[in-house]
Amino acid sequence: MTSNSAESQIAPHESLRQLLTTPTFPDNQTLYERVLDHPQLRAIDANIAAAHIGTNIAEQQYKTEWALEASYGYRADTSTGMDRADLFSFGVSFDVPLFTADKQDRNVRASKARAESIRTDQQLVVRDLVTRMRAALVDWRGLNERKALYEQRLLPQLTQQADATMADYANDQGELQDVIRARIAMIDAHIELLTIAVAQHSSVAELNYLSGYTQTQALPSEDL
Repeated sequence: MTSNSAESQIAPHESLRQLLTTPTFPDNQTLYERVLDHPQLRAIDANIAAAHIGTNIAEQQYKTEWALEASYGYRADTSTGMDRADLFSFGVSFDVPLFTADKQDRNVRASKARAESIRTDQQLVVRDLVTRMRAALVDWRGLNERKALYEQRLLPQLTQQADATMADYANDQGELQDVIRARIAMIDAHIELLTIAVAQHSSVAELNYLSGYTQTQALPSEDL
């Protein structure tokens, strides 16, 4: 009975493999770079861009708007046959912003305040994503150490003990209860190993989500 035959793992995104396998724990800058593709941050980036456009529009209100107008009108002869001159007109118009020092200033300040508020929200979201990624990495690494302990030490010892008690019982040198207890201990260890694998799957899914990668695929657990 092995964990590999019971289930497959969720594969970490390729860019996360180094985080899972490197001996040293990644610093905040590395974690920050990993979360930049998160959909929530992309949406905030779009909101910031929209806020900048709003600021530009508000600043445009300071400028005088000019317009050139020209028109031509044809006039037919009179009923008595006299010629009449055609009409041509030309004009220049401009709009001078009113209340420049007050209303326009308030509009620009309000637009800039909205952009700054969105940037503040972005920083808070980044901090939360980095904190969650750090916690998921700590969980995964701790689980990986427990997995190695079970696979490399506990399970081999329990298997050897179960085989030994079975051999003693077969040679009338042991008790059936000892065989049962040894087998139960070995089964419990396999169940615990599966529990560790499931918890690792959850950590990998969380890491994939935090890095903006949501596609999942089957991957044998030994590949991690």
